[in-house]
Amino acid sequence: MFYQTLMFIQWIMGVYIWLLGLNALLTWLVHFKILDTRSYAVNVLRDLFYKLTDPLLRPIRKRIPNIGGLDFSMVIAIFFLILMQDVIHIVINNL
Repeated sequence: MFYQTLMFIQWIMGVYIWLLGLNALLTWLVHFKILDTRSYAVNVLRDLFYKLTDPLLRPIRKRIPNIGGLDFSMVIAIFFLILMQDVIHIVINNL
């Protein structure tokens, strides 16, 4: 049971990493005006990604300010999640 729980947590972290990456991609596409914010679908996606990723990014943004207008919170969050996935992988291999 413990093994399956760890595998599920690792899978959830992988999905969250993809969500963060897609959120970053969507942000860049909107910023460079490739996607139009007047589109309903774009606004729905932005709102969905914001609601899914902001709970993890908000504490990071509070502690690390923007550097030159760049927000590194997504990079830090992805790095942390990958690190946690590796730790879980090590624990799983030692079971």
